Amino acid sequence: NYTRATFGGSGKGAFMRDFPHQTYPEALIDELQPVIDDAIRLEAPHRAALRTLLAKAPRGEMRLDHLANMATKDTFNVLASAKLLARRTFDLAFVYVAEVDGASHKTWDISPDLTAGPIGEAYERADRALAELLQAMGADARCANVVVVSDHGFEWNDRGIFQHTATSPDGVLLMAGPSIRPLSVPQAPGVLDIAPTLLALLALPPAKDMDGRVLTEILEAAPPDPIATYETGPPRAPGTDLPVASPVEEEAQEQLRGLGYIQ
Repeated sequence: NYTRATFGGSGKGAFMRDFPHQTYPEALIDELQPVIDDAIRLEAPHRAALRTLLAKAPRGEMRLDHLANMATKDTFNVLASAKLLARRTFDLAFVYVAEVDGASHKTWDISPDLTAGPIGEAYERADRALAELLQAMGADARCANVVVVSDHGFEWNDRGIFQHTATSPDGVLLMAGPSIRPLSVPQAPGVLDIAPTLLALLALPPAKDMDGRVLTEILEAAPPDPIATYETGPPRAPGTDLPVASPVEEEAQEQLRGLGYIQ
């Protein structure tokens, strides 16, 4: 029974009070609500800078709304996570930041130098976010295994567009900590290898029905022997294991359409 705390919020700058289970435990929603106001306040200068940058760009107002809202959500994720990490020790913590992906999709045509414009700034903000999280952990940071991962990279295609496909280019995988071999290099890692490797870092066995593998070549210790599965209950028929509908689904689909992932 691992200690855990998760949270979610709408894009309107507030939790939806009539939608249950946005946090675990439920009472966490009251503690994190003020963090949204902090995120909006801290992101105001960044929004103003984006407005100036995008003022004359095609579809500038649409790009501004998309990127500024994404940046505010990232700031909320980092502030809320830092608040929780400073308060107690967790076995596993996930923090998602989306601005690097959004800026790469939405601003590649604005600045010829990708390292100096909004894309480079998004990477710098992600780097600062990691530093803030480690600082919030205090002494726990010295014994933490840190994993930075993306599901894809970006590259110029033959039409001069900065983009990615479902399978290329490769993403980023950076790992460091007491359980990681210094200067080791994983051999052809993929996104399906992340879950089994995280299980190994928690001293938990991988499952035989997982498609990925443990990246043993970069770990200090061998993982436990695999188990058959982590699934519980009777087998489910194909197509019956559908996501639970929620009020934020339409917003999520709109964001994916804006990034070009769905039509």
